[in-house]
Amino acid sequence: RSAVMSEIEGSRQRDGSSISSRARVCFHCHKQMVFLWPYRCHLCSSVICCDCCVKMSMPFRPCVHLPLSLIKALRLSKEEDSATQDQKSSQLLFEVECWDCSRVPLVFEPHCLAQPLASQRETIMHWPSMDICTKCEQYLLHVLSSQQQCIPPRKRSRSWTETELE
Repeated sequence: RSAVMSEIEGSRQRDGSSISSRARVCFHCHKQMVFLWPYRCHLCSSVICCDCCVKMSMPFRPCVHLPLSLIKALRLSKEEDSATQDQKSSQLLFEVECWDCSRVPLVFEPHCLAQPLASQRETIMHWPSMDICTKCEQYLLHVLSSQQQCIPPRKRSRSWTETELE
């Protein structure tokens, strides 16, 4: 058995593909090699590369237990167009700095953000965050969007003046 292992190792070195035995391939893209310190999805526990990893941030840790109807998803992405990137940056600042208690912002941010948008992160720097994979991000965004569509319109509450007239 040791002869076979040394033969395989010798063929790897001849091919120039001498890769550490601790290296793994990203679970999602199957392209990038993940070495000693891989990212791990907090939700599905899969090993992922930097490109397939998204940081999910929220204002307070107890927000995890809130109903989905109270969550507002903000998805940041790398934009090629500077005007679109500026618009997303200003939207992020407005939503994060002026959020009301009726809707809690949940920010999805790729690890490879462009510099101008990454500089706006100082506002959410101290928020609790966790690394999730892009598939779990898509799932959460789908669940949040379908939940928002299913919310029935609120019944109009009666005002004090209407109550007094009766």
